[in-house]
Amino acid sequence: MKQSKQKLFFWQNTNSIHQAPFFRKLSEYSQIEVWLIVCEPLSRERILMGWQEPALNNTNVLKINKDFSWRKLIDNNKDNKCIHIFSGIGAFPSIHKAFKYACASSCRIAILSESLDMRGVKGFLRNIRGYCHYYYYDKYIEFILAIGWEAKEQFKLWGYNQNKIVDWIYTMENSKIEDITEVKEGTPFRIIYVGSLYTWKGYDLLIRALDELADIDFIADLYCVNDSNIEKADLIQNSIKQKNKIRLQAFLKNDKVRKQMSESDLLILPSRYDGWGAVVSEALMEGTPVMVGYNCGSAILLQNNEMLGNIIEPLTDNEIKKELEKKIIEGKISMEKRLSLKKWAEKHISAEIVVEYFRDILVYIDNKESEKPNAPWIKK
Repeated sequence: MKQSKQKLFFWQNTNSIHQAPFFRKLSEYSQIEVWLIVCEPLSRERILMGWQEPALNNTNVLKINKDFSWRKLIDNNKDNKCIHIFSGIGAFPSIHKAFKYACASSCRIAILSESLDMRGVKGFLRNIRGYCHYYYYDKYIEFILAIGWEAKEQFKLWGYNQNKIVDWIYTMENSKIEDITEVKEGTPFRIIYVGSLYTWKGYDLLIRALDELADIDFIADLYCVNDSNIEKADLIQNSIKQKNKIRLQAFLKNDKVRKQMSESDLLILPSRYDGWGAVVSEALMEGTPVMVGYNCGSAILLQNNEMLGNIIEPLTDNEIKKELEKKIIEGKISMEKRLSLKKWAEKHISAEIVVEYFRDILVYIDNKESEKPNAPWIKK
């Protein structure tokens, strides 16, 4: 008798380049059917940052609109072979409606979530909402894919059993750059930042720290400018003392920014808060060390793993300056180290590895007596 396929339905806001490699690789398995249901097109902001909606080959992509009956999709797919994985709880109205309907329909349900920003009054209210969601929905949720160390801690805090919380990650494309150039002696230490000009990204801390490195040879390119913030970027650039060393650049398409990462000695993401920080994974894929704010989800990669870079704590301009001085004095990254970082990334955070881990999670969920799988990117 032919065995029926397992069906996995991922409900989220948009079709993102940060999950595309995972979906493509997962869809290669003949015994698994993958569906992606989205409620929004790629935002204008993401498009201005150089993003494009990825093609997903064998993944079934559906868009929630007036012509799409998502209720019918759930009604027809609620047996034991179907798992519905929702992006957050209450994060996106259309997705949350589907989540509540799936709960009422006795579907198998999982959650995929970054941490919530708990700063300030809004953070206090989000925390209360987290407890409420636990009270109402815990009994329906089989497992939680927690993105970053803080997400895992938040779900534990709200009361979810830690046996249903598993570490999760965004997946990036493997490096397509094969030629690694030799380090040129006498060239400046290259620092790269890729991100927005929002305060929570910590760009202001970075610029202040860089501007105090007066007697050190470096070049810092901050890829952060688009049509919507060009006036703000001009004001910032004009306020910088070391204009020849610290340069605010236009966003590039993903393949071009990956090339810049591959030629840099350090990527820095000094975010005050960041659910993950995908550029950290991308830099590691290119063999470039990283420096990450402790409130970034991707800081979990660096815990007990100094080879990859370091975590900035406390997150102040003085601390960033001190850590940058150390890195620059250590010197440019060697070809050998770049190769070793690329190999680490391929063996620990590539789509192939993450899909293997995900399949182990599914086995664990179906057989609670099996041991909970350890995330391959977390060094014990």
